[in-house]
Amino acid sequence: MKLSSKATFSRKSIWALSLILLCALGAGLVLTPPRDLAPSRHRFGDLDIVFIMGGAPGQPISDTVAMGVRAAERDLGCKVEMRWTHWSEERITGQLTNAIESAPDGICLIGFPAQDALVPLIESAFEEGIAVTSLNVPFDGLESRYAAQGFGYAGQDLAGAGQRLGAAVRRYFDLAPGTRVALLGAFSTLARSVRPLGCLEALEQSGLRVDRLDVDAARAQTPPLSAEQVLLAHLKENDDVRLCVYDGGPMLPIANALKMAGVSADRLPLAGFDVDLSSAMAAEMGYARLLLDQQPFLQGYLPVLQICLTRRFGVSGLHFDTGGSLYDGSTAASGPWGNP
Repeated sequence: MKLSSKATFSRKSIWALSLILLCALGAGLVLTPPRDLAPSRHRFGDLDIVFIMGGAPGQPISDTVAMGVRAAERDLGCKVEMRWTHWSEERITGQLTNAIESAPDGICLIGFPAQDALVPLIESAFEEGIAVTSLNVPFDGLESRYAAQGFGYAGQDLAGAGQRLGAAVRRYFDLAPGTRVALLGAFSTLARSVRPLGCLEALEQSGLRVDRLDVDAARAQTPPLSAEQVLLAHLKENDDVRLCVYDGGPMLPIANALKMAGVSADRLPLAGFDVDLSSAMAAEMGYARLLLDQQPFLQGYLPVLQICLTRRFGVSGLHFDTGGSLYDGSTAASGPWGNP
């Protein structure tokens, strides 16, 4: 293709431009970033951040979030204190109250449980000049109100994630219309019901017959029932269920319970959310066949980055959709699942 004369550079012009650049280098005239923007491992070394986690150490998704937090701490040079909620309303509200009293530069906060109780505490944190950002479950109203002050979100579009997995199920498993599917999810807790409800909608739109099983309601019973107990009891009464879609916690206990009950992976394969060590082990057993990753590592890393950028450069709240890819069982089982 022939270039126009305006876009054509002669060999002499190129040599002349190169000579000018070399002279500029020798004279130290090449533009460099201002000192405060130059790369530095310890740029954020004076920042103190409290990261309020969901769950507890040893839980697969929580451990993956924690890996992201520690990686961000190493990369950015800030100091991060992690606090674990064990999914307790009392713990998370108490920890947020204590964090505000300690006056850190910023707080990263999971949006579950006790979201309604957390809202006034977050408002008070901003009044005290503390930057706050969220992960995993969004605070929609607060995000729009405090975005200019750094309130962001790192996590899935929960409804969209549920719909995406639900829409893929019939095609991936080659299910005929009317096939019976069990959807095991947290339906009675508002903040946790968004994703399974999105999945339910897509499954039904695909023409599948869906049995909705509420693990939160079962866990609230006296005595409480586990997700595995709920599923096995349902299978005992409904032997025509051909697939279980699970959105209620680690997948490995479900796979182990099915195996112990004599229900093979071919008889009842699993689909669900989160590619982590638990689901990878369930995939190795042959049960977990289709998984949608929400990349919890990023849900640990990005909120720390958000606080650092807000405190140092005034960056407003960023909305990160960490929703990842669909994985089949063989891909999920191949890892890697070590520390990054």
